Amino acid sequence: MENWVEIQTAYQVAKLGTVSAAAQALGVHRVTVNRHVETLESRLGTKLFMRHGRGYVLTEQGKDFLSVVSRADDLLNDFAGRARMQNAELSGELILTTTPALSHMLMRPIVSFRAQHPGVRITVLNQYDLLKLEYGEAHIALHVDMVKPDNPDYVVSLFKNAQLGLHAHDSYIQRMGMPESVEDFKHHDFIRNLERFADNEFHRWLDENVPADRFVVHCEHPRIALEAVTAGVGIGFLPNYFAKNSGQIQRIKAVQRSWDLPVWLVTHVDLHRTEKVQSMLRVIREEYDGFLGFGSPDSSHRMEDV
Repeated sequence: MENWVEIQTAYQVAKLGTVSAAAQALGVHRVTVNRHVETLESRLGTKLFMRHGRGYVLTEQGKDFLSVVSRADDLLNDFAGRARMQNAELSGELILTTTPALSHMLMRPIVSFRAQHPGVRITVLNQYDLLKLEYGEAHIALHVDMVKPDNPDYVVSLFKNAQLGLHAHDSYIQRMGMPESVEDFKHHDFIRNLERFADNEFHRWLDENVPADRFVVHCEHPRIALEAVTAGVGIGFLPNYFAKNSGQIQRIKAVQRSWDLPVWLVTHVDLHRTEKVQSMLRVIREEYDGFLGFGSPDSSHRMEDV
């Protein structure tokens, strides 16, 4: 700890690879960076870096140093994030995260929560990936994934099953007609996801029933697929509640089956029981008990009437 400043400086050089980059990151002069590195190497009695014309290369001892200090940095960030959140019971900031397609689900809970706790500021982040709750990146995640998050430090519960079905916009149906059977799919245009939810049961079903040359648009993210269907580009999977509420999107008559896409409520174990987190979790559950288009946590693949 006596050489904490020198350790921080050497860590930046190890991460960034050059003295100039480390100096810029730390807001100090290059000479200061060189002096700190030399002081630390002298104190440790070993060389952490090999100097060359374009920067620094880690020695074997330097690689070990980087590994040790990286773990220390992670632990300190973990502590800082938990300290910030634990010190802000029912005031300060509450960070919520979910996918863009589900962010509207947080609006009613936010209104109810703010009415009860006006001293809390709400931040809503849109992320497909689960943020690092242990670093304080979010307090509560409304996370969509076929697989339950398995981080042992997270408290995870199945909130709802978002029910998906095949849908098309009125503009597409006016242009191409409504397929009356799966056999008709060979005459229609379809939207497909390239990643995230591409390797799951409903997309495998699509691959088995739609000719490959009928996928006219491949989308990088589910949000783009949603926008493509809404624009009338082709037929694709949408949450049933979205279609029912839009007024301009119809279920494909040839396929009345729905598929479940799990929505998980995720918190960090150290924050799960805090009053602020519990209050918001309670409001989210109350607002969406029996929400249109969502199944109960134990729902399974089903046939639905329209």
